[in-house]
Amino acid sequence: MRGARIKLGAVVVCALWLGLAGGAQAPSLQITPLDPLLSVARVQQFGVTNAVLPTSVSAGGEYTCTTLSNGTARCTGRNQFRQLADGTWNNSSVLVTTSLTNVSQVVAGDEFACALLRDGTVSCWGLGESGQRGDGLFTTFADPAVVGGISGATALASGYSHACVLLTDRSLQCWGRNDLGELGTGTFADPMTGPVGSAVPVAVTGISNAVAIATGAYHTCAVLADATVQCWGANGGAQLGDGTITSRATPAAVPGVTNAIAVTGGGAHTCALRGDGTVLCWGDNEFGQLGDGTGARGYSPVQVAGVTNAVAIAGGWRHTCAILADGSAWCWGQNEFGQLGDGTTTSRATPVRVLGIPTARNVTAGWWHHSCALLTDGSVWCWGANDWGQHGNGTTISSTTPMMMVGAGISWTSSSPAVATIDSRGLATAVDSGTTTINATDASGAVASTTLTVRPRALLSVARTGGGGGSIISDLAGIVCGVDCSKLYDVGTTVTLTATPNPRSTFRGWSGCDSASGLTCTVTVNAATTVTARFELKVFALTVAKTGLGAPLGTVTWSPQGADCGGDCSQHTIDTVVTLTASPSLLFTGWTGCDSVSGNVCTVKMSDVRSVTAAFLGTPQ
Repeated sequence: MRGARIKLGAVVVCALWLGLAGGAQAPSLQITPLDPLLSVARVQQFGVTNAVLPTSVSAGGEYTCTTLSNGTARCTGRNQFRQLADGTWNNSSVLVTTSLTNVSQVVAGDEFACALLRDGTVSCWGLGESGQRGDGLFTTFADPAVVGGISGATALASGYSHACVLLTDRSLQCWGRNDLGELGTGTFADPMTGPVGSAVPVAVTGISNAVAIATGAYHTCAVLADATVQCWGANGGAQLGDGTITSRATPAAVPGVTNAIAVTGGGAHTCALRGDGTVLCWGDNEFGQLGDGTGARGYSPVQVAGVTNAVAIAGGWRHTCAILADGSAWCWGQNEFGQLGDGTTTSRATPVRVLGIPTARNVTAGWWHHSCALLTDGSVWCWGANDWGQHGNGTTISSTTPMMMVGAGISWTSSSPAVATIDSRGLATAVDSGTTTINATDASGAVASTTLTVRPRALLSVARTGGGGGSIISDLAGIVCGVDCSKLYDVGTTVTLTATPNPRSTFRGWSGCDSASGLTCTVTVNAATTVTARFELKVFALTVAKTGLGAPLGTVTWSPQGADCGGDCSQHTIDTVVTLTASPSLLFTGWTGCDSVSGNVCTVKMSDVRSVTAAFLGTPQ
C-alpha cells in the first residue's frame, strides 16, 4: 500500500531536516495581512507564515497518522494496540500527539505503525505478534521502540504485518511476517516449526540498486535504478505480476513494467507510476481496483484508463488513488464505504474524481476502507469509513465525500461572525460594520491574530414626490429606486444619483443633495441621509380659436376648465380629456383639430400641445 516518495519529496524532507538541525528556535506564527479594512460583502484572503503544518499523511487499518514540519507526529482513530502512540489505550476521533520527535515520516500499517526519523533510524509501535515492530519481540503491543540495526534509512513502507526500509546504499531490509515470503529472504517462515516471521530486520535477497519501495498487505515491491519493478511475497491475487498465482520468497521482475518512478501495494494488487504520468496495475480486480474498466484479474500489468498525468499513487485494501499534475485526486475500486470520495457508494472500475480536493500533494489509501489527502495549504481531508474516528474530525460518522481533519492544517476562527465570517481555507467575508479578531492556529497549537475592521455604514434613502413618476439609479451598486430606494454605504462614500422621468412625467428637481445639476444629485454619505426627487405629470396647453363673421357673438366653454395660460388657452395634465362646447348652436358651423366631434361638442385628449378652431356663421365649413 505504501508507495515510496518521488525524489523531489525526499529533497524537501532533507532540506527541512537540515534547516531544523541547527537548533535555532523556529520563528513564531504570523498572519497576513495585518489589520485589513474591508467593506461589507467584500472578501479577504488570509495566510500565515512560519506555521507548523503536516508534511505527510498515512491511513492505516482504522486510524490515520500525520507527520508535522516540526518533527512531531499526531494520530487519530482506533487505539486498541496503542497504535496512536500517545501512551493510552483510548480511541480518539481527533488527533493526539505521539511521543515521537525528530520524525521525517510516519507510515501506518494495519494495526501498527513505524516512523522514519531524521537521523536515518526507524521506530515502530503497536501490534507486534508477527514481529512487525522490528524490536526483537513478538509481543502483542508496545510503545515506540527503535528498530535494531537500521541506520541510513531513506524510505519506509509498512504493510499489513510487515515493514521494509530503503537504505542509502540502495539495499533493502524488512521485518515482520514472512510465511508468504514478504520479507524477500529466499525462505518462507513456517509457523508450525518457528516464528511466523522475523522480529528484527533482515536483508532482501538480490537487490542492491533500489530507488523506491512499497509494501502491499502480504507482498513487497521495489523500483530499481533502471526503472523496472521487482516484487515478492503473496501472489494469490496475481499481485506479483509475473503471470502466476505462486508466492515468491525472492524478488522477481514484473514483466512489461518500464520507466517506473514509484510503486504502491494494496491488499492483493499492485500499481506502478511511470515517468510519462501513466499508471500500470496488476493483481486482484474484483472491485475494479486495477482501473482498466474490467473486473478481470490482472496476471500481468494493465494500464489505468484515462490517467495520463499522475504524479503520485496509493494503493488501499481494495481500491487505489492517484494525484494528477493539476492537484486533483482520483480513486477507483471498492466503494462500499465511500472510500473513493465521489459522493456515492458505487464501486468503480475506472477512476472517478474525489469531490472537493482542488490541490492535493499527498494521497493515502487505508488498509481498511478510508482514504486521506494532504492539500497544498496544509489541510488534511479524509473520506470513507470513520467508525473509530480515523477521519480526525471529532466524529465517528462515515462520509462519501472528504471531511477536513481538525487541527491538522491551519484552523481559522472569527471572534465575531456577525461582523465577518471565515472559512476553513482562511477566506473572510465581511458581514456588517464593526471589528472582529481573526485567529489562525497551526498544527502545533501556535496562534496568530489580527483585527479585521469592517467599515461603518450609513443609510442613503431616496424619496419621490409629486404627481409624476420615474426612476433613480445610483452610480455605485445599490439604489434602483422604483425597486430599492435605500442602501447602506460605507461612511464617506460619494454617491451620484441620476433621475429619469417616465414618458408621462417631467423631472422638477432635487432636495437634500450636496450638489445637483439637472437630472443628477451628488451626496457624500456621512450619516443617515435622505434626498428627494420630484416628478410631475406633463402639462400641455390647449388653445381655442374662433373664426367667421359670427365669432364675436360665439362662445366656447371648457370642461374641465384647466389652468389659465392667457387668452383662450388652458393647461391640462397629460391624458386629460377636455370637452369643448360651442354656442349658440344657431351661429356655429363646425370644428377643426378635434379628436372627435358631435354637433357643437369637440373632444380633445391632451397628449401634446393642442389647438382647435370653432367656426361661426360667415365661414361655413
